[in-house]
Amino acid sequence: MQKIGTISICGIPYTVVYYKDKFKEINMALRERNAKYKVDDDEKPEKLNVDGYCDYNTKEIHIYNDDNTSEYYFEQTLLHEISHAFLYEIGYAHHDDEEFIDKLSKWVPQIYDIFCEGMEVITHAKNSKRSQSKKTN
Repeated sequence: MQKIGTISICGIPYTVVYYKDKFKEINMALRERNAKYKVDDDEKPEKLNVDGYCDYNTKEIHIYNDDNTSEYYFEQTLLHEISHAFLYEIGYAHHDDEEFIDKLSKWVPQIYDIFCEGMEVITHAKNSKRSQSKKTN
């Protein structure tokens, strides 16, 4: 396990913890977290073997990776866990809804591109408005 960076989520620093070739270790860390915060593993069987998880209490995102993990899968796992943290920090009650988080984490890059395009349109509109006002003065 190694800390590889920090991500600011709504102004709150989350440390990214990386597990290289240690699948059992990340899952043991998750079980320890669940025991500490009294999260019942029996009620969440889909979380018994994971490639990543978000600890809202310690503000850490834990990610697993090995030589067989594609770069795309690693990125999607990280975006998935960032989505959990973001929704938690904005107070969204269903921040652990895995189906929604899966969809959201796949949409994030597209949403980012759309917002960037929108900012370009806004900048162009502001510049056009400025040049229009200079012509009338």
